[in-house]
Parts: sequence; C-alpha cells; structure tokens
Amino acid sequence: MQEFTSETNRHYVFLADDDGLATAFPKIKDCLALPGYKHVTLLHLSSSTPNAFHRELDILQRHFPTQLFVLPRTKEPVGQAEFCQQDLEAVLNANTMQEMQFIVSGSEEFVQKAGDRLHFLGIKKFQIEEHYFTE
Repeated sequence: MQEFTSETNRHYVFLADDDGLATAFPKIKDCLALPGYKHVTLLHLSSSTPNAFHRELDILQRHFPTQLFVLPRTKEPVGQAEFCQQDLEAVLNANTMQEMQFIVSGSEEFVQKAGDRLHFLGIKKFQIEEHYFTE
C-alpha cells in the first residue's frame, strides 16, 4: 500500500468506479487523516444509487465539510465506463491548492478511459491503484 505524504496545499483527486471504490475508500480516509490542510475529491462512477459506501462517504463529508468533495455519477447507459469530462474539468478549474495528485481505481476499461481523459487534459502523471477486493 502506498503511503501518502503529509505535505500541505495538496489536492488529492480520486477517480473510481464500483470496482475501484473499495480500494479507494481507505486511501481517501488516509488522505483526510494526514496533518495539514488539503482537499480530497472523489469522482465516482456508479452503476447504482446509492453506492456501496454511501453512508461512509456521507459521514466523512460531515466530518470534513471543507476538505472532502464527493461527486457521484450513475452510469448511463448501463455498461458505460467513461467519466464525464466536464466534471473533471470543473475540479481542475476550481482547484486552489498548489499541487494535485490523481489516483485512478477501477475496472480495466474504466482505468483506461479515465487515463485517456487525464492525458487529454494535460495530466501525464497519475497513480493507478490495483484492486484489493474483487467479486
């Protein structure tokens, strides 16, 4: 498991689908627990609403209202593995931190398409998290 540094002025952006959320969720908690001020954003593409971590994410948002932003989207049509580019652009444009770190977790198709979107937007460096939980 990768350790996150405790640098301040960092914005962690997680992109996850249903397959990747179980892996991303503990890392989101780790980022929020780091000392110093940071932002954490989760762009989550789900096949159902509410998602498996709906309650946990709601609790974290209440604990960290100025640091955690969760943007869930439902796959439409079913089977689509592409994240909305406008959502990612909005997060990039609204960023106020000095540094951004991107973490992608999900099915192979989701990771490929999310990586393509990040590259299109000029983001060449991002982490791909391997799954710890599978069905």
